[in-house]
Amino acid sequence: MAQTDTLSISVSQVPPYATPERDGFEDSIATEMYARLGFKVRFRDVPAERGLQDLDHGIDDGTLARNPGMANRYPNLVQFNEPVLERHYVAFSKGLILDTSDWTSLADYRVGIVIGWKILERNITKAKALIKVRDSETLFRMLERERIDVAVFNKWGGLGKIEELGIKGIVAHEPPFAKRSVYYYVHKSRADLATRGSAILREMKADGTYQRIFDATLGTVTTPAS
Repeated sequence: MAQTDTLSISVSQVPPYATPERDGFEDSIATEMYARLGFKVRFRDVPAERGLQDLDHGIDDGTLARNPGMANRYPNLVQFNEPVLERHYVAFSKGLILDTSDWTSLADYRVGIVIGWKILERNITKAKALIKVRDSETLFRMLERERIDVAVFNKWGGLGKIEELGIKGIVAHEPPFAKRSVYYYVHKSRADLATRGSAILREMKADGTYQRIFDATLGTVTTPAS
């Protein structure tokens, strides 16, 4: 496990949630939250599925936001009780006319997702083909090259990745397939941080710190219309 003064936190998100400079929304929130608890943070970039496995094995002290209920599959994870944010899971395409009011609308399409995104693996069961890839760059490059028809990803993360890659002609469809409050997790050996960290998150929301970070990161993302 990490030393007591430094926490190892796994990262599997993309800009604007997390950035190489560690000034995205989630890494900024985590840095401030843990600093108020007296810890420095060392972020470790890993694929989504591996991040959960590593945390369950005690390789890391915590992870950035995941969907609720991960401890049902990974029993050594402890979930915060205060959400970090609400994620919107949307379809991206190169201009398809797509009804996204229900997951079954994907039945006629080749759909791409990132491995380890449990909400997508559980719900996308009727696609013409479901292609699972390692990371978001691969996902959106496949969409750009029309190797898939639809990419399903979280809205802000997808918009940030499209902008980062300089890809044109991809639109985000509304409404979202799903909205989920997401939570930080820690290893059970750090279970006290889930309680204390949740209290700090509420404090940050009350004192304006949370909104300031939100405005500077997620608030700057523009939405391509469907």
